[in-house]
Amino acid sequence: MTGLPRVWSQLAHLRSTTGADGMHVSRRKVARGKQTVTLLAIAAMAFLALLGCDPDRAEAVRLYNQGMSAFNEGNTGDAARLMEQALEQDPTFTEASFTVGQLYHQRLGRLDDAARSFRRALDHEPENPQFAYRLGSVLSAQENYGEAITYFERAISHKPDFARAWFEKGLAQNADGKFVEAVDSYMRAIEISPRLRMDEEDIGGEHYHALGDLYLRFRLYDHAARVYENGVRNNPDSPRLHHGYGVALMELERYDEAIEAFEATLERDPRHGPANYNIAVAFNGAGQLDAAVEQLESLTTGGGIGMTGPRLEAARALLEQLKEDKARAEE
Repeated sequence: MTGLPRVWSQLAHLRSTTGADGMHVSRRKVARGKQTVTLLAIAAMAFLALLGCDPDRAEAVRLYNQGMSAFNEGNTGDAARLMEQALEQDPTFTEASFTVGQLYHQRLGRLDDAARSFRRALDHEPENPQFAYRLGSVLSAQENYGEAITYFERAISHKPDFARAWFEKGLAQNADGKFVEAVDSYMRAIEISPRLRMDEEDIGGEHYHALGDLYLRFRLYDHAARVYENGVRNNPDSPRLHHGYGVALMELERYDEAIEAFEATLERDPRHGPANYNIAVAFNGAGQLDAAVEQLESLTTGGGIGMTGPRLEAARALLEQLKEDKARAEE
């Protein structure tokens, strides 16, 4: 991937003011991608254990498999308890440590237990990049960004093309105020995997959004536009990327193109509140006053498509202002 800008000194000195997922000049913390639990298949290990070569492992595998069955039946708490029992039988059973860590993190929300489980797995397999990555994710969720970055770097040192680790490292750096470093991490994730998906439900492009949103917040609108343009090319189904592209174009006063980007957003998500509002702003900027008024009337009289609270009030205030402008123009 080429053509995306790296910006260093500008980010070090500018103030954060806007984000791509709010209304025009609103602020937004980058959201993370959803995650799902990945359970390990250990049929071959179970077979070897049952041969009698390791009685402790055989019992641990039996308990682990019971935990897997409990999880598949929807009993996550029982699954975690059985896997902990497996680890009492065999503390070196890293697959059990890893799997129960995921259950604690992604299903039970027990972050301290999740971190303990991943650390235990790393104690026995210190060069495993997946274990280090998962621990970094938990530490980020605990807002322990400095240590999280250390573990993402550890994962990357053993797997340099680990796009997810690069991306989450960037998120942690961003949250920790290390904006220049975050740019480099996001760029690396994009270069490795332009169509990165964080899980099966992810439609892709979160790493582009994180980088584009960071540029928007620091008013580097031309850089943001280039990032989002590349992002929608590689991840065309993402309403978030189309919307971010529209915001960047609107900031550059390229209103006709912004309208097209917001229309693309609404084709994919008709209830996208910021896009419903921002397309009216873009209509007004493009001199299409009637279209802007019509859009805002449809939002405010219909209760606000995807809009509530301050956002809806802003739409009503803008509508009144545009109606006054239209009345003066007709005098």
